[in-house]
This record gives sequence, C-alpha cells and structure tokens, in this order.
Amino acid sequence: MKISKNIYDAHRDLSACSAAFLDFVRENSACLEQDSFKGILSTYFGYVKFHPWPTFVSENTWKKMETAAVDVYRLIASIPERLFGLDRDMISRYYRFSEAEVKSMLHKGALGCPRDLLGRGDFIYSTSHGLKCLEFNMVSNIGGGWQADALEPHYFNTPVLARFIKGYGAEITRTGFTASLFAHVLEKALDHEPFSGKDEINTAVVMSKVDDSYGGLGALVHRLQALYRHILRQKNGAMRGELVITDFSRLKMMKDHVEFSGDGEAKTIHVVVEKCNGEVPEDLLDVVEAGNTLLFNGPVGTIMSSKLNLALLSENENSDLFSPEERETIKNHVPWTRKVTAGLEDYIVSHRERLVLKPGGGLGGYGVFPGPRTPPDRWKQQMEVALMAKNWVVQEYIPSESYIYQDGERGAVEHHMVWGIFVFGPRGAGGFTRVLPTRDHKGVINASQGARLNIILEVKE
Repeated sequence: MKISKNIYDAHRDLSACSAAFLDFVRENSACLEQDSFKGILSTYFGYVKFHPWPTFVSENTWKKMETAAVDVYRLIASIPERLFGLDRDMISRYYRFSEAEVKSMLHKGALGCPRDLLGRGDFIYSTSHGLKCLEFNMVSNIGGGWQADALEPHYFNTPVLARFIKGYGAEITRTGFTASLFAHVLEKALDHEPFSGKDEINTAVVMSKVDDSYGGLGALVHRLQALYRHILRQKNGAMRGELVITDFSRLKMMKDHVEFSGDGEAKTIHVVVEKCNGEVPEDLLDVVEAGNTLLFNGPVGTIMSSKLNLALLSENENSDLFSPEERETIKNHVPWTRKVTAGLEDYIVSHRERLVLKPGGGLGGYGVFPGPRTPPDRWKQQMEVALMAKNWVVQEYIPSESYIYQDGERGAVEHHMVWGIFVFGPRGAGGFTRVLPTRDHKGVINASQGARLNIILEVKE
C-alpha cells in the first residue's frame, strides 16, 4: 500500500496514533480485508452504512474541534434575537417561513431553551482553509449518534483493531452520544426551578412513529433505560426516574403537566426529547411555557437549522453586533456564505468553480449543487431557481483534505471526509466522520449520497 507524504501528514495532524495506524496497516494485510470487519459492516441502519476503520484523533485536536462547534452554535442560537429582535414578520420574510410556522417557532414554550438545544455541526477541514462549518443541524432527530453508539463495541472488539489499540499503549476512548444527551437534559432538569423538591425526573423520547422494522427495539430500549438510570444516579443519587420511548399518541397534555399513559400506571413526564423534526402539539408548548416540562428541541430547531444563518454570520463578520472574539470565530470557522439575491448573479456565474449552491432548508445533501461538478448551463439555471425561491445560499466551495481508508473487498484508497460534531447547548458531545472515496466524490459527502460513517476515537497521546 503506497501512501503519499501529504496523506501521511494529514493523518499525523489528526494524531500520532492515526499515522501509526497506517504503519500498522502496512504490516498487517488483514486491515485491508473487508472480511476482517464483519461485525461492523454487517450492522445496518437503513441507508446508513459504517466504514470499518475508525478515525483516531488526539485529545487536544478534538477539543479544538468541539470548541469551534460550540462557538459557532452559540452564534447561531443568538441570531433570532440578536439580528431580528424576535420580530415575526422580519423572520418570516427573511427565511421564507409561513406566519403559522414562525408563530410556532417563536412560541414562548419553543423559546424556553434556545441556547440548550441538541445539534450537529458539519465541518470540513483543509490545510488551506482550516476547519469550516458547512451547515448546522439543530433538530433532535439528527443522525449518526445513536448508530455510532450501537457500533462502538464492534470497533473495540474487532480482533485486528483491538490488537492495534492494545499495542499502541495510549488511552483510547470515545464520547458517547446517548450518554452525553442524557447528561445534558438531566442537568437542565435538575437545575430547573419548577422541578425543585421533586423526587423523580421522567423523560420521554418521542418519535413520529415507534418503528421496529429492523428488529431489536426492545433490547435497545432496555439499554437506553439502564443508561438513563445510571446517569441520573451519577447526577443525583437520591433522585428516581424513568425513560420511555413513545409517540405523541401516548402522551396526554394535562392543564399543568404532561402524562405518559403506558401499559401500567400513568407517569408525569418532566422532559420531552422530540425526534419529530420539531413538529409537536401546540398544547405541549403551552405546558412548556408554564415551566412544567422541558422540551428539546421543538419547532425553534427549524429556524436554527437554516443554512441562511451561516449567510447572516458571514455577512456580518465585521459588524459591531458581534464581539471581537465572536468575529474571530466567524472568520476562522464560517466559510464565505451569502443569501442568493438580485445583484449577485454575475459573481455567482463567473465564480462557479469556487462556489456551491444550497437550499436553506435542505437535508441529506439533496439539492446541493457544487460549482466544480455542475455544467455552466445547469449552474445558471439553478441560480435562477435560487433567486426565485429567495431562501437559498451560495457558499465558498471548500475541498476536503485527503485521507486513506479501507475500500472494497481488499485494499485502501484516498478518501475525502466531513466531520459531524455534536453539541448539546454549551458542551461538545462527541461526533463521527463521513468518508467517501475520492473517485466517487461528486461534491457532496453525505450518508444518503453514499458516504460511510465511522466513529471518532479520542487518543490521549
């Protein structure tokens, strides 16, 4: 396996461990064999597929990445109030949301914890640009975390990986998504004044539909419930509490609280973590407004997830609306981004190969048009579509650094990579990477577009 100096250097920038793993691969051909990683590759989550090799990142490098994600998150979370003064009409016009949508997003119950939301920033790194945020998703059904938690044991128990980790000799760990989520919501609940004096904290993870089409839901729920009780004991040993996985049909909105009507005795629900793209009953927002339930994330997550927020940050990079430290964060971690409006046409057309067009509310990489991969005529047509829609962005196109990962039945090839970094309010909460062979790269590195996820292992060098 031939590895160029540039790629070795890219891995060494992640950690000495990452470079050492490449040396290990060269000496152990089993690392190149797909069959060596059956436990990882045989696990299936819909269209989400996992890559057999993990990404080894030094503790210091990962802390810098998490800090960048938290700093960008805080700026985005401040936008509705800082730039719009929570004015419904201004927000509706800028983002192109309906009045009814904005009313729900800005309901006082939805705004209860805008700086404590669950989110994931998607970042790309290159030596020429540094670490840049391509988008930030602040919806509680963000992907990657739950799946990576389920796969974690396979990475540590796969013989060839276990042998490398043991032989390397450093402490190698992973920040768990679910554990971080439970720690975050329980800390907020325990600090919530209306809950003082209570002897239990019950949390409901609410889905649009409880789906067991892949099997194993019962075992998953049992593991999550055990983890929830464990973290609750860590936070407050005297506190009781239960976790339920449900949909809104089994939650009853009472006058002053939310109740879960399960198979047994009804339970008061103190925390709701919705996984329904922010679509929640309005009477739940009323209960949240009264302070009797905490909600993560609710409809406010929709506005926070718009790519137009990056345009607002980029456009105001030198504004006194932001502190010197905040302006430095924008400069370092937000790529040049603009809302597509009249007057930008000539620039967008003439700089096609340096730009990318994106819908403000797009998901899964769909609707993204990288200029270097889009023919000039198609690019111009799409720019006109964006102008008419009035909620698209044009962004600087940033190529990924190149790395080496396993490929096919046997071998390893050059890949490009995007970093998914989780934040829960003011804290970083681990993450994962998505890798795609360079030969397959059409300008978008996304699981729905064929990229594979892998877990990030943090190394104390």
